Amino acid sequence: MIQHITNTATFKAIQTDPKVRSYWVVGIALVFATIAPIGMRAAQQLGMPFQAVVFWRLFPAFLILTPFVLRRYRHQINHISRRDMIFITVAGILLAVHFNFLAASLAYTSILVSQVVTNTGPIWVAILEMTFLKEKLGKWVIIGIFVAFAGGITIALAPSIESVPTDAVVARADTLPEANPLLGGLLGLGAAIGGAVYLLIGRRVRSRVSLLPYIWMVNGIASVTGLLVAFISQEPIFGYVPEAFLWAWAVAMFVTLLGHGAFNYAVGYLPATIVSIASQIISVLAGIVAFVFFSETPLILEIIGSMVIIGGVVLSILGQRQPNGVK
Repeated sequence: MIQHITNTATFKAIQTDPKVRSYWVVGIALVFATIAPIGMRAAQQLGMPFQAVVFWRLFPAFLILTPFVLRRYRHQINHISRRDMIFITVAGILLAVHFNFLAASLAYTSILVSQVVTNTGPIWVAILEMTFLKEKLGKWVIIGIFVAFAGGITIALAPSIESVPTDAVVARADTLPEANPLLGGLLGLGAAIGGAVYLLIGRRVRSRVSLLPYIWMVNGIASVTGLLVAFISQEPIFGYVPEAFLWAWAVAMFVTLLGHGAFNYAVGYLPATIVSIASQIISVLAGIVAFVFFSETPLILEIIGSMVIIGGVVLSILGQRQPNGVK
């Protein structure tokens, strides 16, 4: 009886309190976001190159949003300034760059390392704000940056320091035939920086353009960019087994649309700090799921380095949210 009353009260709170509902939405978004590296890795293992994977995780989302956006936001789209349209175009190109670097990194390193390095975005946002917007970094932001870099160095040196059992080498070769942890980490770093610049541009434009048409336009431009990348790389976007397309489309539906949309909803009711820190959990969840689905076991030093990086990112996030003057 008590359990029933508790469950009823929780359900009513979710229905009526946007803040309570947002915490649940963040939890659902974390689950959806974990699908991204798993789906991209699965599609690549089924023979779909990362260029095609990126296109098929973007284009379906653009198609699904098209009728809703054109019906409700046509007037706003027609009146977007030329300057904002330039920013949106650059943001779309950077989103495609972010996803291409992320997908490429998965071909060379473990899902855990790829996700951890890619999710250092908040640190690069802070560095870019300091460099171009003349923002002053707080003490904890700087400490967080150095901690994250120390974790990155640990991951980079792990293969040369740590002895790897023969069976682990064979297991890695099965999932990563082109294993190169350093290159994978560098590609993840490129994804993080591209994503950080994308976010900075989005902050500038989103004060004047509604969320749904912004996402629609950015995904459309990113889809075209992804198609160009595939064409230049001479990688076709058709001709793969149905399962590969299903994995890529699952990423488009559950991550690009529902996952990102859920995070954007939650930011409207929860402090950005909570949402940013929660997003770091994605790296851990993805690593656990990769172990279950792909028997992917990172090196001990890679795990330690990943945890150090996550700690550094969390310190930087908390440091960015402190009022000016707080030491």
